[in-house]
Amino acid sequence: MAAIESIFQKYAERLNRRLPGENMAKFSSSGHSSSQLLNLPAGFEHLEVSSDVNITILHQISDAFTGDLAAILLVRISPKSVFPASTATAVIEFRRHVFCQVQGTTISNIMIIDDVDALRNSESQAVRPPSWSAKASPPGFCLTEAYRAYFNCVSTRTMEENLSKFTHDHITFNEHSVTREQYRGAMEECHDVMADCKNTLEKLIVDEEKQQLAARVVFEWTPVKAWNGIEPTGKRVKFTEHVFVWFDEGKMHTSITMLDMEAFKQQMRLSLGIRCGTWISWSKHRRAFRNQHWAFAAKPDSLGASQRSTLAIPIFEHKVSEQDLVGKVAIVTGASRGIGRGIAIHLASRGANIIGTCSVLSSLGKIDDLRAEIDSLYRNSNQSSAPQIKGVVAPLLEPREYCSAIVNAVKEYGSLNILVQNAAVVEVAPVGTITRDHIDRLLTANIEAPVFLVQALLPYFRPESRIINISSEGGRDPSPVALVYSGCKSAIESMTRVWADACGTRPGMERTTVNSVAVGITQTELASQMPDTPEIRQFLEAKETACSVEKRLGRVDDIAEIVGFLSSEKSRWVSGSVICANGGTVKPRRKHLQMGFHELIVYQGHRIKLELNRSIALSGLNGDEQKPDRADGLE
Repeated sequence: MAAIESIFQKYAERLNRRLPGENMAKFSSSGHSSSQLLNLPAGFEHLEVSSDVNITILHQISDAFTGDLAAILLVRISPKSVFPASTATAVIEFRRHVFCQVQGTTISNIMIIDDVDALRNSESQAVRPPSWSAKASPPGFCLTEAYRAYFNCVSTRTMEENLSKFTHDHITFNEHSVTREQYRGAMEECHDVMADCKNTLEKLIVDEEKQQLAARVVFEWTPVKAWNGIEPTGKRVKFTEHVFVWFDEGKMHTSITMLDMEAFKQQMRLSLGIRCGTWISWSKHRRAFRNQHWAFAAKPDSLGASQRSTLAIPIFEHKVSEQDLVGKVAIVTGASRGIGRGIAIHLASRGANIIGTCSVLSSLGKIDDLRAEIDSLYRNSNQSSAPQIKGVVAPLLEPREYCSAIVNAVKEYGSLNILVQNAAVVEVAPVGTITRDHIDRLLTANIEAPVFLVQALLPYFRPESRIINISSEGGRDPSPVALVYSGCKSAIESMTRVWADACGTRPGMERTTVNSVAVGITQTELASQMPDTPEIRQFLEAKETACSVEKRLGRVDDIAEIVGFLSSEKSRWVSGSVICANGGTVKPRRKHLQMGFHELIVYQGHRIKLELNRSIALSGLNGDEQKPDRADGLE
């Protein structure tokens, strides 16, 4: 072992033994003990108190001349005795890639990328480096030059004609065997979602004798399409990748890589004005869902990593209905997808002009699609001209801008008849980890924005108007990790009763009704992406069993038609009510619904990514999941 690698090995051993500061001082450039390699990623710091954290060096490569060292570490998290006996033996492992500087016995400039997805998903294993020895390279072969040429062909997108010079027909990539064409196709597909790409090879550590290398790459991109579950915002992002490559006979044979997706997501979230909380569940049941490289994140099927879907989305044949809402103006917040979109289509099919909101500019295209669908419905039904569909960008976390954008759209019509408050923000935060920022965001989006929107629209409501607030089962059957969210849903139901009392006899709004719809688990796009695991199947089956009307889950049209009734003249004698749109699960069978609870929470944590991942959405025991521009209900 090289001297530099030996020093790093001793550093890791002493960290694991938790030696006092004086025994660690010589390894730190500041003269003080450093435990950075034992620190967990942001959002998981609480586990450092309740768990034992240890690191194992799986692979090292160093440059004695520059003092650069790169390593692949295995980080193991074991719960201490504070956890229940049934989970006390549970261990989570995740991979960590490290670049650092070793000068003498001093270790500095530690740069880390963690496989945070593995940590969120409670994976029980991490990718291991290969154990084989490389065959001799061709005479005159220079690994440094070869890799730089390979890097250039990827960056300039000349892989089709050049990739065969640098790779074998098959490549082992993060333990997956892929063909050269699969590898190239996945990288090309990823580049398609980015513009103005600037790739920089910041660090390159090469062992010519062993035909091994490590590289730290810096990417500067402008996303132009949705990537890894995150919609583009026009913001340019900068993030890194750590790459470890093994060559054989002068060509790439094995590659283990990790992208700093957390940095990417954080920059995208900041541009959206959204943050999210994370937590981890100690569960005996693990599921592997690897998303470990930028190239294949956009094409998981190429690695065989995709999970079978648990739910199928029902396909509805929308058609023009009785035109009882012709001439009316309806606002549907969060109309770009899921339940919100279903409500907008239903009201438009009955003649209502729709003002549909979304949180970001990139989602306006979805409302354009909605408009095209409505136009097609009316054209094919030989009905009169289709109602108008107008999309509005209204950021829920900025109440002043949110209200202003919607009011300006209403001014074009001069009056308002129907308001469906469907958009909301959900973030996970277990009791004991709640922060002021978490409370502020949820209260801003789920209380402040709806209150000020109704207030701003009071001058525009006409007599016999309808206000429908989309609530959730979570307000009555709360999850232990959604304290603030559950409180917000309870509050919106209470405010519904106050609004009903205040608005029904308000001058200019006479006979206006205000009601709330508490939505249960619903089959939507996001629900269909849940992995097909025994725990989630049990959870969904328990939900179906708990329905007293019919043994199935809710559909978007179930919710839309309830909202449609409350929007109509026929609902004139219903006000101040909370309608449970959950198939009659008035007595949830908690014992059965607990099955799969931990697994479902872990899944939702992964969606941050779910990306959010504009925000982490929580099903818990009620099953409603949410992004800032859509309704409650798994989507």
